[in-house]
Amino acid sequence: MGVRLTRVAAFFFISSILVSPIPFGAIHNWAWALMAIAIGLAAAAFACSNDMKPFTIEWRTRLGLPFLGFATVLLWILVQAQLFLLLAPAQPVRRIAAEYAGTWPHSWNSSVGDIPDSLFRILTYGLVFILSVAFGRSRPFANVALRVFALGGLLIALYAIISWRFTPDWLLWKQRENYHGFATGTFVNRNTFATYAGLVLITITAIILTQKTQAGYVSGRSWIRWIVPHFVMQLERNWFWILAWITVLFALLLSGSRAGTLSTVTGTICLVLLVERVKADGIQNGRSLMRRLMPLTVVVSAMLAVYFAGGNILAARIWDGDIVAQADERLAIYKLALRAIADSFWTGAGLGTFPRIFEIYRTTHQSLQPGSEFVHNSFLEVTLGLGVPAALLFYSALAYCAYQCLRGVKRRNLGRVYPALGAAATILAGMHSLVDFSLEIPAVASAYAFLLGLGFSQAWPRIRREANAPARTPDIAAYEV
Repeated sequence: MGVRLTRVAAFFFISSILVSPIPFGAIHNWAWALMAIAIGLAAAAFACSNDMKPFTIEWRTRLGLPFLGFATVLLWILVQAQLFLLLAPAQPVRRIAAEYAGTWPHSWNSSVGDIPDSLFRILTYGLVFILSVAFGRSRPFANVALRVFALGGLLIALYAIISWRFTPDWLLWKQRENYHGFATGTFVNRNTFATYAGLVLITITAIILTQKTQAGYVSGRSWIRWIVPHFVMQLERNWFWILAWITVLFALLLSGSRAGTLSTVTGTICLVLLVERVKADGIQNGRSLMRRLMPLTVVVSAMLAVYFAGGNILAARIWDGDIVAQADERLAIYKLALRAIADSFWTGAGLGTFPRIFEIYRTTHQSLQPGSEFVHNSFLEVTLGLGVPAALLFYSALAYCAYQCLRGVKRRNLGRVYPALGAAATILAGMHSLVDFSLEIPAVASAYAFLLGLGFSQAWPRIRREANAPARTPDIAAYEV
């Protein structure tokens, strides 16, 4: 019974991650609700399985700090909702509206209505991370999960290219309203698609590096005599994933997202450097450094080749004359958000309330157009919603997980690609979140939590059992690394 429950949990878990991008990135309530139900069923099935108790025993110390921080943030969101209900006239949104706008529109009855949705979304992402850690303890599962995620992302990239070429005015079964002439996959926003495609691209890069790491170097030869046969061997072994890598990169360039492309390039380079363990002391050995830098050289060269072959859309946006005007508008929104954060420094205004906050503060920024739903900076928006203390606690929990991934690169040998992937995904998502809101989209946030969880679970070496210890029947979540 326990084995079946574990398999059921793994099925619902992987299926939810795989399917979540299809209905417009799960931005609609019905889409992310279905994803949350699937994740909840997976968590319930795993909690009833035989692997729950060993998991809690092995990982209670490693997950203790981030779990405590995350649980405290969830508790604070509940406290926020209750305080806003009890002190309705003194809600931050109402107080600020009275100060800046002078009136309170009757349609804005309360800012509490947006808090439960945000609470359930964050709780879902937390469950994705925990389940990814639980199942990712098994290296075979981690291998399969990465490949399934990469294949799902490849299909979405293929759809993005096909729809861009043949049905540019349609997004799935709806007529496209924005971003005509750009590839957005199954997402509404091109920048959101760029972040998701970037996560898929670094995942495929990690898969290729895993194959390369397992192949090893040929000893006793100079790097010039080694590179040609080794390169041919990698082409023979990874031809499918190399084609998938080129396809996803091409779809990313067709999105025309400047920040998304820059973040992806940075994350990919960091991934290769972490896997190859390129350090300053490697300069003392030129041959070793050359061998370690070779994968990075190949990756950068391939990116440049694909860019020059099909990067016209991105190049046009890079040299777009409106970039200065767009930057000025973003800076004005950032200043507005910072002012709102200062006005609700300790308590926050409540998650999901920025559209209302924006309309209130826009009275002092007449140059801004009405109807902005996002800050275009996830760090500022989360800080505005939670308040500075709770936001710092939330960011500290994420930073701790990313830090353990970085440490895992040093701890692990062949398995270091997984913690390196978790760290690279954090760099990619964090960079793009400075200028956009991709991590506020359920499909992208769950994909990031999935990759970070796998990296965190593989950040520690294998636990070796005693020779006389009773062997447990291996299961999909067995700790086999």
